[in-house]
Amino acid sequence: MTGRDTGTVTLLLRVPPTLRLLELTLDSVLGQTVADFTLLIARDALNADGAALVARYNDPRFIITESPAAAAFNGVAFAEIPPGAVLLPTWLAHLTATLSAAPAASVALCRCTLFDGTTLSPGPTLPAGALWRSAYLRAANADPADTASLVAGATACGAATTHPARLLILRTPGPPPPYQRRLPTQICGRTYLPAAIEAERPPTLHVVVDTEAEFDWHAPFTPDLSAVSALHALPSAQLIFDRYGLRPVYLIDYPVASQPEGVAAIRAITGRGAAALGAHLHPWTTPPLDTPIDRRLSFPGNLPEAAEAAKLDALLAMIAQNFGVPPVFYKAGRYGIGPNTAGLIAARGAKIDFSLLPETDLRDVHGPDFRMVNAIPYQVAGLDLLSIPMTRADVGPLSRWWRLRGWLDTQTAGLLHVRAFLARAGLLERLTLTPEGVDARLQIVLLQTLLRRGHRLFVLHFHSPSLAAGHTPYVRTESDRAAFLSRIDAVCRWFFEELGGVPGRPWDLLPTEERGRREERPLC
Repeated sequence: MTGRDTGTVTLLLRVPPTLRLLELTLDSVLGQTVADFTLLIARDALNADGAALVARYNDPRFIITESPAAAAFNGVAFAEIPPGAVLLPTWLAHLTATLSAAPAASVALCRCTLFDGTTLSPGPTLPAGALWRSAYLRAANADPADTASLVAGATACGAATTHPARLLILRTPGPPPPYQRRLPTQICGRTYLPAAIEAERPPTLHVVVDTEAEFDWHAPFTPDLSAVSALHALPSAQLIFDRYGLRPVYLIDYPVASQPEGVAAIRAITGRGAAALGAHLHPWTTPPLDTPIDRRLSFPGNLPEAAEAAKLDALLAMIAQNFGVPPVFYKAGRYGIGPNTAGLIAARGAKIDFSLLPETDLRDVHGPDFRMVNAIPYQVAGLDLLSIPMTRADVGPLSRWWRLRGWLDTQTAGLLHVRAFLARAGLLERLTLTPEGVDARLQIVLLQTLLRRGHRLFVLHFHSPSLAAGHTPYVRTESDRAAFLSRIDAVCRWFFEELGGVPGRPWDLLPTEERGRREERPLC
């Protein structure tokens, strides 16, 4: 057991009543922005299945103990986690800061109780209509007798300074409402079955970044589009993600994976476990380059099966060569999946696909038809492949008329600005969770709408060239760039501080037995 002199905090977890709650709690502990801790897991009520679950994490910081109370109060900094709580990623960081302000003290935090320096009382709950029960706790000066009801034998909370109560939040998720629509759908000849993953979680936010070479979106597709200078701006967004405990997925294309400039920029982030890596296939820059790429063939799923497979192999081999192992995350360039895509990527080890663009019909530009796709996870029938769509939806009174989507996505409707008219009239508006052309207010409206419909998993996405001025239509100037980053921060702040959601880690989407401590690896 490591003592206070090293800065390690000992956490105690008494086993939640179900395996799923135990898994959620362990995930949130691993998601803390502070990694220097020991988690004592009381053996009481930990059956063989629970012990096996803990063992699958293969984390030396997780210790199953027979006598947690004796170990916890043996001169170490200590915090007890309520069974089944889902912790904000900054929870342990704020606790550590409190301990640093009072090096002689230990702090015991338990049972979601607010201590204001004089009395113990239940913490204030979220406003009426909250999606789950929530309580707040803060550490302050206290007499040992006052804290005895929290944890028997705990030493006094001797912090010289306090943190705002809202910064230390312990949540127990309540049952979410059912998804508004949970029907299988056919996409490119394959059946996609709604998957009830994350259903027990509070709202969870993931980040996906199409990490790619810069190119003119309106120019022809040519193989010489290989500049990756915008990657130098990645840290500006990663700073925001680090602040909220988010681990994005950087989906890299062939120019990024094959050039030292791109490899170095990605390794600087994934090498410290702050992000995961995935593959992003753009046919026009991925070898073999023996076939001209036009508008139709810029969607990789429109390639002949052998050509799509060859380009996939080249991309995955380059990523493996420069980063160590092939990724398990994938996204087709331009959302261009086809009849062979799911089978090809699953056969090559992909576990998570981010290629679906909900409620959108791309057939008018030679792409897939996603009109019947909702922004919920799908299991691809017959394959060990989970599909996580981007977060996009139509909102407004006409949003139920899904047959409108096909016509509204045509070039004719675009030239007539029909969607703009319907949005101004408050009848129908397509919103996407992205800082590219969507202000923070509208992104929050989208989140609120989908939360009411029962959604719990959300994906914020953008293209890496948008982080530097002059590469995409969304960021032309330095002023645009500052506003772009501000929109990311505003949405994250609302999601985590006002809504009380939790940050997604890419490896949480994988089966438990495949996770381990994947955040320590450059690839997931």
